[in-house]
Amino acid sequence: LFLILTLMKKLLFLSFLFLLFTNCSTNKYISSTNEIKTLSNIKTLELNKYLKNIDSNLLPNRKTIIIYINNDPKFVEKNYQVPWDIFYGNLVQELNSVEKPNLFWIINENVKNLHFYHGDKINWKIDKENYLQNNFFIHNGMNGGFLILNKEGKYFFKEGEYDKKELINAYKSLN
Repeated sequence: LFLILTLMKKLLFLSFLFLLFTNCSTNKYISSTNEIKTLSNIKTLELNKYLKNIDSNLLPNRKTIIIYINNDPKFVEKNYQVPWDIFYGNLVQELNSVEKPNLFWIINENVKNLHFYHGDKINWKIDKENYLQNNFFIHNGMNGGFLILNKEGKYFFKEGEYDKKELINAYKSLN
């Protein structure tokens, strides 16, 4: 029994190392950051093409904000809506007072409870073919995050929970 437990621990450790190296040592993914970085020209063009397919009114001379949700809540009462401050007040007006953005509200195709995420107020778009999940928001269960991109490919990326103030401050910081 001791030998089996020891082997199981080693196997579990090796599995952990495999996941760590396959998910963290590659530059395929954009890691969450609290600083401004730059996407490659190819990645910027690819992302803009993806967004243009979602909304043909994408204006390339504006900053783009993607607000992304990637999972349903685990437990929720019927007809309950998340009390997230991003849904209250007028986010668009607050962003426009800085500079008018291209604003995308995108949700993973597996999310079913749009009411929880204020689907009665927000026109959520589906993450077609899981493009955003596969390239940016790779950690399922983090409640999504946001990505702000300017026309030069500079970006600010946050994966996980955040509030309206954090989003607006990140938007202001990206010139």
